Amino acid sequence: MSKTKAIPTLESTYHEVRGQQHLTYVDHETVSQRFLTEWRGRPVVVDMEASRYTYTRAGAQADEWSSWRIFAQRAKDAPTEDHAWSADLTGTARHRLCDELEPVVSEWLKSPAYATSRTRAFASFVHRQATDLSPHSEPTKRFREILASYRHELIPIDVRRFENAADAFDHYAAILETRS
Repeated sequence: MSKTKAIPTLESTYHEVRGQQHLTYVDHETVSQRFLTEWRGRPVVVDMEASRYTYTRAGAQADEWSSWRIFAQRAKDAPTEDHAWSADLTGTARHRLCDELEPVVSEWLKSPAYATSRTRAFASFVHRQATDLSPHSEPTKRFREILASYRHELIPIDVRRFENAADAFDHYAAILETRS
């Protein structure tokens, strides 16, 4: 009689999102979600990540987004009162939990909540570009190019705020220029 290893079955009855981060850049977008779920009857934390990148197809007018790559970045026992840190689960457990949570993440990426999160992420991206402004040589040129490229991803009030900030920074740079 041959011995076969039983494949663990999932016993999860819930998936609770415990944290989320959504970042956008010029060439990629990343969503990280932390889930509290169950593995073999005990609570576990699974960090899921969805990412995609831009690419240019020959003859295309603009960059296109790749399809989402969704994976479990980490899976570990949930912290307890006695143990704030816990060991990672096995690779098998992480892969099985990923199989279970991937449809949950995929559905969220199609939801209005994702659209809202994406708008906020793009506003944060443009804001990060504004914080890198320098009063030397065409201080807001690149910032205004980025703002023009992603204007459709932002709500109108954010567009006005960023345009006003760029105008104010140009004014500030002009004052510094006259003092040199």
